[in-house]
Amino acid sequence: MSDDKLQDINEQKEIEFYSACVNAWFNAKLEYDKSILVLSSSGIGLLLSLFTAFGIPGFYSLAFYILAIIFLGVASVSVLAVFVVNASHIEKVISGKEKENFILSMLDKVIVCSFALGVFFVSSVGVSIAINSFNKQEAKMSQQKSNRVIVGDSFNGISKLDTSATAKKSFNGVAALQPKPADTSSSSGQTNQQDTSSQSASNDKQ
Repeated sequence: MSDDKLQDINEQKEIEFYSACVNAWFNAKLEYDKSILVLSSSGIGLLLSLFTAFGIPGFYSLAFYILAIIFLGVASVSVLAVFVVNASHIEKVISGKEKENFILSMLDKVIVCSFALGVFFVSSVGVSIAINSFNKQEAKMSQQKSNRVIVGDSFNGISKLDTSATAKKSFNGVAALQPKPADTSSSSGQTNQQDTSSQSASNDKQ
């Protein structure tokens, strides 16, 4: 094989290698932008689901919700803008009119910063919801404990309500109220005296 053919083969290999590297670079960039777009959209959907399930526990949670949605929305819009600007930039690069695009550089920075802040505030929302749920659970448990103590105090000393003991205290000595029988000997003596005195009185009159 001649040196010219070897040189041609090497040049073709270099061209194919360069082409494969360029395709891989474009694919990596596109996949990166697509991933940001998908994750940002999913983050917004997650926030809406959390809002529907748990609501807004407090002021800070509301602020976290708003900031997270704003930053994730900015990231999503920026990715869509990159797709639009990329086509124009590639055309200008092919025609030799442009090497770098300032708008794309700014959009890349905006995407990274806004997506990172969006993820941070989504995490803050999750933490605030977890803390609020924990506080509610603690309050519920403490309330249950206080209710148990009140019930124990309310029925403490229930043994004092023993009906047998009460009956004994209330009706003890009722036998004393029974009427006593009359003394027949003393009443008969009194009757005899009355008869004797009446007889003597009648004799005196005669």
